[in-house]
Order: sequence, then C-alpha cells, then structure tokens
Amino acid sequence: MSSWLYTALGYTDKEKDARKKAPTKRDLPQTPFTMDEVKQHKSTASCWIVVENRVLDITAYIASHPGGDIILDGAGRDATDLFRDVGHPQDAYDVLDDLQIGVLVKSKAAAAPQPQPHADAAPQQ
Repeated sequence: MSSWLYTALGYTDKEKDARKKAPTKRDLPQTPFTMDEVKQHKSTASCWIVVENRVLDITAYIASHPGGDIILDGAGRDATDLFRDVGHPQDAYDVLDDLQIGVLVKSKAAAAPQPQPHADAAPQQ
C-alpha cells in the first residue's frame, strides 16, 4: 500500500510497518455476513460495501477516498461492478485487504460449519 494511503487512513509509523506484510487470504477476516446485514450499513456513520464477495467496512475510509464521495454509490450493496468499472490501480486492491471485515454468504445457516462424525463412530447404513 502506498505511504499516502497509510497516512490517509491515520496509521502510525509502527502500524504502517506492521501492515507492510501483505496478509494472505487466510489472514483476512472471514466472518460471514448476509446481504441483508450489509444493507443495514449505508450511511456515512456506518458504511459497508461488497466487492468480489468481500464485505468491507469503508466508514473510516470515506473521507480519504481519492475519488471523493462517489464511493458512497456502493453503500450497503454489492459494489463489485462499480469498483471494476473505474479501473482502480493495484493500490486500491490492497486497500480492500485493509477494509475487509468478512465475506458475503447467502445465509448464515449455509456458512455454519457442518458437524463432522466422530472418527470412532460406526458408519451409517
């Protein structure tokens, strides 16, 4: 991520250094959210968007977004097409990692881990 972006997001020098290691997909938050939950966050006080099935909390980023308030066009909805149509540079994709709070799921039930049979359990017939 560019140093200007770290500054815009209000990171201290120590936080900047810690974030320079790019997170792997496993390190990114994987909390499941439904679109109904995302839709509840469409104001400048609490603003979430979805980009490529990643749920992003952009609330703190709105003021420093290089494109200005246009980012609010995606508030509370899937903004993947809006994001792609702009032709963002790689730095913008790096910002997604910093803003990700979870992933989009169709339902919470579908996202819940299914119980696995105990290894000693007899096979069902």
